Amino acid sequence: MDLDELKKSWEQINEQLKDKKLIEKEHMHELRNYVTTDRENMLKARVKGRIIAACILIPAAIILLIGCFLQRVDGDDLTYIICLIFAIPALAWDTYVSSYLSKINIEEMPLKEVVIRFNNYKRWVTIETLAGFAFFLGIMLFKFIQDRVWEHPLGVVAYAIIWAALAYLPIRFSKKEFKRLRRVRKNLDELKDLDD
Repeated sequence: MDLDELKKSWEQINEQLKDKKLIEKEHMHELRNYVTTDRENMLKARVKGRIIAACILIPAAIILLIGCFLQRVDGDDLTYIICLIFAIPALAWDTYVSSYLSKINIEEMPLKEVVIRFNNYKRWVTIETLAGFAFFLGIMLFKFIQDRVWEHPLGVVAYAIIWAALAYLPIRFSKKEFKRLRRVRKNLDELKDLDD
């Protein structure tokens, strides 16, 4: 009789363990899907950013080329020239980082490698955000001094409003990117715990 009870309890425990393993596998699959979805959203955001940059930079380059042909390039165009010069390596860097991000495949890579790659990506996004912000401030100060904005009291207010509006879009993109990265980090940590 004790042997029958032991068999029953063993079978119950065995069933519970099977159910737990099944639930863990489903949870791991769900977490992997979240990471993959966030990675795809980051890639889409980068493509969107490149399209916006192209919509701004291409007309600026055309206007500068026309100005060069007509020999009407002056000091005001220096800002556009500086922006275009820095835009080329920035777009090349963005293409490299997008390629790096697109090669992260959570289904095929070991979890440790995925974590390392996302850590690298986060570090690069942090550096490019800080560099972009520093460049933005530099251009803003350059234009402030070049246009002698302080000589016109209403000009200072208009200047501040215009530059704040220009800063809004990149700040919004950065906030979304870091929010996704935090979510990916949380999901990867959970996956690591389940994997152990």
